[in-house]
Amino acid sequence: MRAGVKPQRPFGVKMLIVLQILNAVVILALIIFVNLNEVKRELEGIDLDQINQSLAIDGVYAVLGLIIAYGLYRLRYWAWIAIILWAGTRMLNSLSLYIEGEPNYLVMLRDVLIVFYMNQRDVQQVFIGGRHG
Repeated sequence: MRAGVKPQRPFGVKMLIVLQILNAVVILALIIFVNLNEVKRELEGIDLDQINQSLAIDGVYAVLGLIIAYGLYRLRYWAWIAIILWAGTRMLNSLSLYIEGEPNYLVMLRDVLIVFYMNQRDVQQVFIGGRHG
């Protein structure tokens, strides 16, 4: 790549970035919402330690999602690999929840969209063909 020439980001890459950022924002908003004192009072009888532990794990997912989004923005090969692993593990989790009778269709839709955009030819060419890092 020549100096001063910006690489073009295909529409699919832009959508992957948006999906990752939206996912992180939703998770962070949920963490803030659940940690409000009014909500904690309404949740009497529920194990708040378990909820806080789950939210901490979700917080890590949010941060990882933002890191992946940044890598996708920079067209880094490692980000393409990371989002493949991300989508694969999330789809396995969604499948197990579906089998258990607790499907989360919104998460399933998000993961299908991620896989769809990852498999677009122009997206693959940007990451596999160029290997930007």
